[in-house]
Amino acid sequence: MRLAARRYLEASWVKTGWEGMLLRLAAQRQGLVNNSLRRRFHDEQRLKGDPNPALTRPRMEEFVLIRHGESEGNLAFNRSVAGDHSLYAGAFLERHSSLWRLTDRGRSQASITGAWMKENMNLNFDGFFSSEYLRAMETAALLALPNAQWRPEVMLRERDWGEYDLASQRERREAFAQYEARRRRESLFWAPPGGESLAQVV
Repeated sequence: MRLAARRYLEASWVKTGWEGMLLRLAAQRQGLVNNSLRRRFHDEQRLKGDPNPALTRPRMEEFVLIRHGESEGNLAFNRSVAGDHSLYAGAFLERHSSLWRLTDRGRSQASITGAWMKENMNLNFDGFFSSEYLRAMETAALLALPNAQWRPEVMLRERDWGEYDLASQRERREAFAQYEARRRRESLFWAPPGGESLAQVV
């Protein structure tokens, strides 16, 4: 479905005890016709045999994006940025990043987000989609949204970081110095070795 032409897209960070857990992209009504009037208009156009198919296509009114809760990878990355690379060791290095689980904090974040959504939003959505990455599916389940039938969607998966995937910040600086220099010069088209550039995924 497409966004209605006369909808205004508002991007706002919703706070539920922490910054940036939930990015809500909501098309605001801004005084436009309500649902019943719009349906009546579309029905009238169909009866008149209006040749413009765009007028009768279903229109998307609201689109909500929820980032997964804090994962094992987020925790390791943030500690590495701060100078502690100790989590890049052992079993952590034996799994692809798609298998990273949520931390206790991440599970709490997902539950809090679900509670906020149920209290503040109309949850009568036409579809529920999740990346097939484990942390995203865990987040979807912990939202505990009523009647939500989640479907995995490959197009929602994260950018492939290639050899950077399991590398600490220290390893990136030392082993991939030439790639880091190019990354600073060509951030849109740069790709980590074996991975994807931003230009390939947008």
